[in-house]
Amino acid sequence: MKKINIVVGAGFSGATIANLIATNLKEEVIIIDKKEHLAGNSFDYIDENGITIHKYGSHIFHTNNEKVWKFINKFTSFNNYKHEVVGMIDGEELHIPFNFNTLNQIVLPHLAKKYKETLLKYFKYGDKITIADLIKTNNSDLAFISNYVNNKIIRNYTKKQWGCNPDELDKSVTKRVPIYLSEDNKYFQDKYQGIPLEGYTQIIQNMLNHKNIKVILNKDFKTFYKENEELVKNATIFYTGSIDEFFEYKYGMLPYRSVYFEFETHNKEYYQSHACINYPNDNEYTRIHEYKHYLNNKSQKTVIAKEYSEAFEENKNERQYPIIKKENIDLYNKYKEDANQLNNVYFLGRLGDYKYYNMDCSIKRAIEIFEIHRKKTKNNMPKVSIIIPIYNVENYLKECLDSVVNQTLKDIEIICVNDGSTDNCLNILKEYANNDSRIKIIDKKNSGYGHSMNVGLDNATGEYIGIVEPDDYVETNMYEELYEIAIEKDVDIVKADFRIFLGKNDKRFFSYMPLDRTSNFYNKITNPKEEKDVFNLKMNTWTGIYKKEFIEKYNIRHNETAGASYQDNGFWFQTLSQAEKIYCLNKNFYNKRFDNPNSSVNNKAKVFCMKEEYDFIQNFLDKNEDIKKLFLEIYWYKKFQNYLFTYKRIADEYKEEFALVFHNEFKEAMENKLINMKLFKPKEKALLKTIIYNKKDFYKKCCIGGSFINKIFNIRNHYSLEGKEKIITLLGNEIRIKVKSKK
Repeated sequence: MKKINIVVGAGFSGATIANLIATNLKEEVIIIDKKEHLAGNSFDYIDENGITIHKYGSHIFHTNNEKVWKFINKFTSFNNYKHEVVGMIDGEELHIPFNFNTLNQIVLPHLAKKYKETLLKYFKYGDKITIADLIKTNNSDLAFISNYVNNKIIRNYTKKQWGCNPDELDKSVTKRVPIYLSEDNKYFQDKYQGIPLEGYTQIIQNMLNHKNIKVILNKDFKTFYKENEELVKNATIFYTGSIDEFFEYKYGMLPYRSVYFEFETHNKEYYQSHACINYPNDNEYTRIHEYKHYLNNKSQKTVIAKEYSEAFEENKNERQYPIIKKENIDLYNKYKEDANQLNNVYFLGRLGDYKYYNMDCSIKRAIEIFEIHRKKTKNNMPKVSIIIPIYNVENYLKECLDSVVNQTLKDIEIICVNDGSTDNCLNILKEYANNDSRIKIIDKKNSGYGHSMNVGLDNATGEYIGIVEPDDYVETNMYEELYEIAIEKDVDIVKADFRIFLGKNDKRFFSYMPLDRTSNFYNKITNPKEEKDVFNLKMNTWTGIYKKEFIEKYNIRHNETAGASYQDNGFWFQTLSQAEKIYCLNKNFYNKRFDNPNSSVNNKAKVFCMKEEYDFIQNFLDKNEDIKKLFLEIYWYKKFQNYLFTYKRIADEYKEEFALVFHNEFKEAMENKLINMKLFKPKEKALLKTIIYNKKDFYKKCCIGGSFINKIFNIRNHYSLEGKEKIITLLGNEIRIKVKSKK
């Protein structure tokens, strides 16, 4: 039975948890909301005047949390709006929170100077303090400020907003409006602030736009439960509604404040000086919102909303703010104790946690809940997902599968992606799957290696991901040893040495291939951003394992070009450039076949596939400026090596055409100072100069037969099996293949 997750509430808390489950765990999610729209109380819309209206009051996104900021920016872009609030006090607009500018507004300059100096004797410039902090000083000058702030700004506003005196509330509530010892008028001092350019509702829509997520609106949880009782009993529930309602008010109802709004349209460009003006002492409403200020909407009209606060009453209005008092927290804790006894229900959000959350706090809490859930379910996750992309390899597939199903690490899943094979591959896969429940067959129309690998990644559920080519085979202890190192070292990638081989089972020719010819990177943790020479490791994607969280965090994908066309290059570059911790092991586990006649390396008509792959990598770099600054020179060096490899590989009739592309791209790169010649070996430097400055001579020199390029490349399919040893030259490295018995 498929894992089903039910999320109750489609605001920021619910949408975040739904997206994380659907994206990271690949599980189905049903998200329900009793409202007729998404986004909960952050819902916004564009009215007939072209103005973005926040239906439930002003929402300004602000956070200091880097993780939250990166997460939400996957779904929107923000403007640079910085929120400033004023309060209408004694007929004058004063800055709120109270700061040095407010002080200058309410007293004469010499007194303002005196009070400021006194404040800075007790506190530091930039501090945020409370009335209680001022009272503790026992200073008469500061008593004036504390009395003014209390009587003119906080007390009456709190009575209107919360229905009680400030001293009845928890300090966490009153601290939200501090005294700020600065001239900074911004209401928030967070590092990241702004209004989403397409609105909050669109953010939620983007979060929920996933094939694994189903959205149901106009449906409360109680009704949904009655209609789907069996489904709910077997599901994991993430509940963002009120925790007391979930338990049917068995200990009593938790108190909340509610708000309502009176909207007015005015035939003027702007109604007031700021987006939000508070009215602490006058009028029944607490504040007036004017929405045009947020996105600078162009309209001859403007819309305002007068906000009123009242007590929450069931079936009359909606819960808005939990009233954080000791007796209310004690009541909540009774429900929390009951919640802790449930194995498949999580409570989150301001109603589920009974906390006063800003939007960023809701997202942060949802991420925390997701991580708790992930850890709780980790014991049920495979340790390694092994992806095998398959196309017409019936002669080799059984040996490959035997090596994988017989791994000493038993807790694996084997994802076999059949890319429309026209031979007997699918029947072989079905035969093996009938005998091993760990095998998952994905049969699809032919679309190429890159797409097959991405389908495998999308279906992988293990902690780590491995890749095995279907014409190769692996040692039976490979994934157990790599996984143990990955867990012990907590790294993004573990890679190891490998062997290449030729010939059939009874007589095979093996050669050991060290991943690192310098031995500088073995048996230690390396950060590629700090040690760029790691890019000189042998390029492959199949001798190691990759942390799934790492792959998903950076959305690392294969280029989905047709056929098998070196799409591992792009994946390799993305993983190496974005990993923070990799570990290399000087031990062989992987056996790479060198004599499959259908291998892409033997297709001389594939002329521009390597160019397409490096265009793909270039596009990745263009989207990631920080990575580009670090690795652009590496990109051009690796591109040079692979273009040389391509030039030697392709048929003679295509060489002149490819040489022209080679020349044009590297000539332009050299002119733009993108190439670092220090990376190139002497022979490579000489050849690069020939390519750039004398392409005719390059073509002449590099044609078949005793060419300069043959000193760098000697393609393996020119081998002869006479004698005891075969020498192959690849990128300047000699590979000696000797006769060995197969283990």
